[in-house]
Amino acid sequence: MLLLLFACTGALEPASDAVELPVVEASTESELPTFDAWPEDPELMPAPSLVALSLQTHGVQAACAEYAAQVSYKTDVSVSTIAAARTGAEIGALLVEAPVTESAKLAERVQRIQAGLASLNDEGLGLQETSKLLVFLSQDPAPAQVSIQLDQLHAGLLMNMESQSNNELLPVLLAGAWMQAYLLIAQGLQAIDNPGPGHALFHHPHVGEYFSAYVASTGQDTIPSGMLAPLEQTLLNLRMITQKDPMSDKDLATVRQGLDDILGML
Repeated sequence: MLLLLFACTGALEPASDAVELPVVEASTESELPTFDAWPEDPELMPAPSLVALSLQTHGVQAACAEYAAQVSYKTDVSVSTIAAARTGAEIGALLVEAPVTESAKLAERVQRIQAGLASLNDEGLGLQETSKLLVFLSQDPAPAQVSIQLDQLHAGLLMNMESQSNNELLPVLLAGAWMQAYLLIAQGLQAIDNPGPGHALFHHPHVGEYFSAYVASTGQDTIPSGMLAPLEQTLLNLRMITQKDPMSDKDLATVRQGLDDILGML
């Protein structure tokens, strides 16, 4: 589902207490790998059912879905990087909420995703599949059927992905999806007052390496200049903080505010 790009600003609840974000210095023990726009890494683009299972296992799925209901971006904008990031953020919210949210609400989100794809001049598989998904959701399917449909969509798009791997907006869309999903998970964990599962849910080293390498290379020319420094710091904080097991309340608050700040720039 993260691959839909190819084939009004988010209504996010502000953090209740301001957190002073730490400045974390990168380790010099190893260098980031050269950026590979198409790493063929299944961890980078997980199946929707795996996302749902992880949230359900840690008892945070319902809380995350409640916060996802507040997320709504204007995706049909003329600046392609912003359109891609917002469309990705809508996809991230959809992945978090899909198993527990009513079909009509999911359809509204898919319509925003479709509008974002249209603004990016995607006339291929993405628009075709979102149209099919909207027809499917109009039949008010059971949550289990929605999960199956999303997995099938993900598998089909994954098979057709490699030919589009050089599109410079792919990492931007993926970043929007991951950051929005991570923010919703952080909000959900705070809502249930349990930062413990944070490590299991957030710690994906290959994902962090992918985005950090992108920002340090291709992203220098793609990402708006005002976002580069805070994005680099947020990615570094995520890489360092999410190594902790278990994470603390303070760690969770730091992760949430950093993501809140970045997504607020969209």
